[in-house]
Amino acid sequence: MTFFKTMKPVPIICFLALIFLLITISFAGGVFERPGPLKSIDLLPKALIKGPFHRVDDKVLNDGYMNTYTIHSNFGTFTTVSTASLKIRIEELKAVDAMKKVAETDTFQNAAKEAGTKTIEGVQNLVHNPEEALSGAITGIGKLFKRAGEAIRSKPGAGEGSRFENLIGYSNTKREYAYEFGVDVYSPNPILQTQLDDMARMGYAGSFGITALKALIPGGVGLALSVSGGTQLMNDLIAKSPPSELRQINRKKLEAMGIEANLIDLYINKEVYTPRDQTLMTAVLEDMKHTQNRFEFIKFAILTESKDVAAFRTRTAIMYAVYNRKFTPIDTFISFDPFVGARTRNTLVFIVPVDYLQWTKNTEKIVRAIGEKTAGLKGIEKKELWLAGRATQKARDALKKYGWEVMENGDEVLDWRKEAKKNEPKS
Repeated sequence: MTFFKTMKPVPIICFLALIFLLITISFAGGVFERPGPLKSIDLLPKALIKGPFHRVDDKVLNDGYMNTYTIHSNFGTFTTVSTASLKIRIEELKAVDAMKKVAETDTFQNAAKEAGTKTIEGVQNLVHNPEEALSGAITGIGKLFKRAGEAIRSKPGAGEGSRFENLIGYSNTKREYAYEFGVDVYSPNPILQTQLDDMARMGYAGSFGITALKALIPGGVGLALSVSGGTQLMNDLIAKSPPSELRQINRKKLEAMGIEANLIDLYINKEVYTPRDQTLMTAVLEDMKHTQNRFEFIKFAILTESKDVAAFRTRTAIMYAVYNRKFTPIDTFISFDPFVGARTRNTLVFIVPVDYLQWTKNTEKIVRAIGEKTAGLKGIEKKELWLAGRATQKARDALKKYGWEVMENGDEVLDWRKEAKKNEPKS
């Protein structure tokens, strides 16, 4: 107190102001960011925020990695995780509107009536949709990152019909209808699934063929499949093949890659992956013929327990495959449990398709752990971190200090559809 008493009023004010400034700088700089709600207007173009069939809620939940969006549509409200899935869900709403218009036509209604109410009710009992809307600020992907810091340091250590549905042909009808409307029959969109089931039930009961259906479908649909990661060849294969056939195709491809039989069995029977995602992941891994340790993807796929993480892993594999084709061949994959990194001749590549990366304590832990694990690698001249979306300025600055070059908007740059047109993977 003696020190303060001896100071004149103006210097005391200046002294206190200096202390306040230092404290402010300390908190503002640093150290970590605290994830919280974001605004859709700051993240999305206007066309995604609002369209003829939807409006995205102003409030967007973010767990430091992924965004969870609430979609208010003409057909109901639901949520979805990741900007990539948001784009698909919005396109699917166009198909839902088209389905409703077709279902309301006299031609379609008459076909259903001719089949008889009892038949329709009988098929109704076969419909089974376990899909649930995603919810909550902490996504399954967020939890994946939360445990990653410690795991990296340690040593390695849906949507299908029942057999009876397949037998009677209902599942086949549903796949055919989904294909004609240009949507993924295994989509987690609850509104799409409900409408698709209603259409397929009535169409199957009324023996309403594909030729008749095509004549009624209005224009402007058929876009959702084109933005969901596959090429037309893959879309045709997935849409026209029952899950059992897709599993056989995938098994043969994995065997040809030299994947161990026990890993193949566990992967093929992993129901958290839709037949579409599993087929896409298998196809892009097959495409990377000269890359070592492709089994790392299969290993972590087996450990996946949620659908949003399954989609995350599929997108990761697709982006690595495009990087391998478009930029530099990937020599080998590296396990960074629970993630997969890659190495080229002179570059360490880490692809994580997150929407909005913030610099949190956990993110720093992951970055430090990767640094410790790769410290002994020789010939590494640079390190690239690819994101699906973007990072905050604080995250970019911090990562630069750790030697990482941050590559943003990877969903656009590492677009499988564009690259695969040059040489589609064999199905």
